Amino acid sequence: MCSCKGKNPSGKGFHKPTVRSFLHSLRCQRFGPDAHFTHRPHPVRALSTETEVAQVKVKSERAAVFLCRILTRPEEEQGGAKVSARLAIVCVFGKNKRSNMSKPNYSGTFHMVEQQNMDTYLAALDINFALRKIVCLLKPSKEITHDPASGAMKIRTVTTFKNFNMDFTIGEEFTEDLGPVDGRLCQTTVSWEGDKLLCVQRGEKEGRGWTHWLEGDKLHLEMRVQDIVAKQVFKKGD
Repeated sequence: MCSCKGKNPSGKGFHKPTVRSFLHSLRCQRFGPDAHFTHRPHPVRALSTETEVAQVKVKSERAAVFLCRILTRPEEEQGGAKVSARLAIVCVFGKNKRSNMSKPNYSGTFHMVEQQNMDTYLAALDINFALRKIVCLLKPSKEITHDPASGAMKIRTVTTFKNFNMDFTIGEEFTEDLGPVDGRLCQTTVSWEGDKLLCVQRGEKEGRGWTHWLEGDKLHLEMRVQDIVAKQVFKKGD
């Protein structure tokens, strides 16, 4: 059992409860210690003299709805969870179907038509000279399957040399095996940034990630690592 032992979020054992301690104990009380939702507290910033906002990412819609109900009640009606009435929690759902449906659908097959700075990017990943020269001569295609409602996405990069598959849900962190690229493992999250897909790959190499976006029938890809940026442009097939 967890260390909070089901205590009241703001009762004994929690001095000036934080978003983290509140969510942790709330999870244990309401859903049990194995409930599957995560939180990512952000620094509180004052929006006005009466409101402080903290953003919490909630993986479960059920948990998020429950949190909203609790935190929007008057303090005296929160069943002992004496969270300051001035603290408003904005819940960002891991699978917000309404939000996802308004995003572009990336599904399709795209063929590369342009490439910039690829050799320097691969060198920053410690790819040897001979392999870099081979990769820079390739003309990859992207086969993308995207379900806007659930956020599920599969990206298959196809070349005459080697193929690479990426299977994930937008907004959810996963362990990515980059063996076909440079042999490393990363903790990867792909999320929306407007209509762009922003990927952060946390691992051995600092500042690693990429951004995809659509412009008409073209798919743009910007790849980053250690302040090095490479770009590719793909055109959608018929």
